[in-house]
Amino acid sequence: MKFREPFVETLSELYQSELNRVDFSNPESARKGINAWVGKKTEHKIEELLPSGALSPATRLVLVNSIYFKAKWRYLFNKTKKGFTISMVILFPKKIEELEQTMDATFIQSALKGLRSRKMILSLPKFKLNSTLHLREILTALGMKNAFTSAANFRKMSNADIQVTSIIQKAFIAIDNKGTAATAMRVKTGGLHSPPQPFRVTINRPFIYLIREKKTNSILFMGRVTKLSYHEKVLGH
Repeated sequence: MKFREPFVETLSELYQSELNRVDFSNPESARKGINAWVGKKTEHKIEELLPSGALSPATRLVLVNSIYFKAKWRYLFNKTKKGFTISMVILFPKKIEELEQTMDATFIQSALKGLRSRKMILSLPKFKLNSTLHLREILTALGMKNAFTSAANFRKMSNADIQVTSIIQKAFIAIDNKGTAATAMRVKTGGLHSPPQPFRVTINRPFIYLIREKKTNSILFMGRVTKLSYHEKVLGH
């Protein structure tokens, strides 16, 4: 399949991406090759992005986007390190279901803008999460319908008649004592006339976490932990 030159230039200049030719007449070989590329880009945290049967000889294009983020805590547990512009924010409601029903982009941005720094003694569970989502039905429900039908129009990409057959998202996150973000958790405070004393926070029920870039408040990752194994070690300051 031949791609339009402006599309190829845009991939290179704005997204630092490139096109690689793949022989889809052997879909299993193509699948393994793509999965190997993903494994390399994610330090082998994600190995099987495309499951068996995801490709066929009719496949003409696979768009793969990988994001790999790894950082240390600004202050390691029991140690001190150089700071970062990335932070982890934990939303720790009494009932996570009630928060999720009202939480949207406006709520998140408002909450982030209202944060203030305060010292605390933090106990946070170590956790590791894997998730795989098939997004076709979700995106269709959100209004992205034509892309999955013969009405799809990707003429700025190529003259070929192509449509999206599936969109798969696979994510992995692990938090431990060398994990990501700052130890000084940010919480809303107000009306204090003297420096507050450190207080203790123990994360011992379901919570929502955000990993954000602090200057712009851009959300890089977002997820939730709903099941905690209390016999496992926790990270404590």
